[in-house]
Amino acid sequence: MRRPAELDDFNGTVVVEWLNVSGGLDASPDWGFMHAELMRRGYIWVGVSAQQQGLEATKNGDPARYAELTHPGDSALVPTEGPVPPGGPLGCLRPINRASQWVVVNAALRSLADWAAGGPAPPKAPRLEVDPAAAPDAPVPLVRDEHGNARGGIRLPDLEVPVATHSGTEPNDPGFCVLFGVTTPFDAATLAELYPSHEDYVQAFRRATGRLLDGGFILPVDARTLNREAARSDAPEADFPAVLASHRSNSCLSATPKRAPSNQRSRRKLTLSRNRPGAVSGSHDTAW
Repeated sequence: MRRPAELDDFNGTVVVEWLNVSGGLDASPDWGFMHAELMRRGYIWVGVSAQQQGLEATKNGDPARYAELTHPGDSALVPTEGPVPPGGPLGCLRPINRASQWVVVNAALRSLADWAAGGPAPPKAPRLEVDPAAAPDAPVPLVRDEHGNARGGIRLPDLEVPVATHSGTEPNDPGFCVLFGVTTPFDAATLAELYPSHEDYVQAFRRATGRLLDGGFILPVDARTLNREAARSDAPEADFPAVLASHRSNSCLSATPKRAPSNQRSRRKLTLSRNRPGAVSGSHDTAW
């Protein structure tokens, strides 16, 4: 469990995540995508270790502490067609898909919370374009643009002002890496043709971020983060601009948190629970 250090700053909403065991142990990808929004808006996050593989990995990590925990098997939760495949460290041969997907997750969480509280429904996005002439057994017949990026859907600046091809469908990647897609950076000649100067790139990026903001698919604070990363990048001079690593700024730690309304306060600390039986909070405070 992760919660505001001061319970008075809890906004009243608990986000529960079924932990993912694709890698052979409990992982929290949703927390990874939206932790900045959860922290700055005063949510409580709870990760549920629901599957046998995750529980066994936890017991192996601390046998004495978790010796009494048992699991009836995943078939007691949902029908299964076989064991969850084992995983391990990524070790991918190519860079994984590093498009700024987290900004959309943050916006979706904010929209969902507002809607549940009686606000307007979240915005609707167009569907991804698919090839109607593709064979029925084609893996994912997405229509792609001249840069190899999928058409339709929510248009991230990574797609509208690309410096790489971002793919989420790479069936030939080995093992666990198939889940993460691939980023293939453009070469210097392609970047120079697309963006005669760094300023051209930054201005195009800002316009794309503005369209995303107008559509309700990015929060203003995250739009500022993306624009700042684009300005700090060395595109188009480099083959693999620093803007591709924008996810590292997802925590928005460089911004000074502003005090939100009392029912939606963001705070500078988050207490990380050690998940002890009966514990509410632990001793790990993260300042931000």
